[in-house]
Parts: sequence; structure tokens; C-alpha cells
Amino acid sequence: MLADVFSDRSWQVDVCLDGECAARAITDDRHYDVIILSYQVPGSSGVQLVQLARSLSHRSLTPVVMITGSGDIERDALSAGANEVWHKPMDLFAFIRTIERYARITTRHGCEQF
Repeated sequence: MLADVFSDRSWQVDVCLDGECAARAITDDRHYDVIILSYQVPGSSGVQLVQLARSLSHRSLTPVVMITGSGDIERDALSAGANEVWHKPMDLFAFIRTIERYARITTRHGCEQF
């Protein structure tokens, strides 16, 4: 659903349905303004993927927003390096504004300044 919402806004979106695909996208050299991860990822976890991103020089400052339907996972996600954690159900319009804010900062200043 989020991919459709963002694509309707003319944003380029890559979707990964499992941890292996997400790990490949994170390690790839392609620029991402924002990485949105689920806490639960088939074959991995959002926390492991955030840790992977933060271990890479080209992803160390890329904003990462985690989405969860699980309970209190903020400590794990934020300790791993996520910038924010959103709980489902969530206000879609507020979420879009958050992603837009991160994208503007990244685009305007580059990840080095984030």
C-alpha cells in the first residue's frame, strides 16, 4: 500500500518482500533518500537490516523509519540506528509528511549533513 501511495506522488520506490532482497538493496550503491523497514521481515528482521545499513559508510546516515504492529520495540530499533518507529495503525498523512521531511533534508543537504 505504501509503495502505491508514494508512487502516486511520483516518488521512485523499490519494494522488497524479504530480508534477502532488502539486504541487497541496502548494500547496493543506489541512493535512497529514506529507507522504510518493517520490524518483521521474512528471513530477517528490521533491526538486523538497520544494523546492516548503519555498518555501511554509504548508508550510515540515510534516514531509516521502521513500521511495526508489534509491541514495545522502540529501544531495539532506535539502538540499532532507526531514526523513528511508527506503530500500526498509523495516520497515513502524518507518515507521508514525515517521509517528505526526511526526503527534503536528504535531498537538500545530502546524507553527510543529516
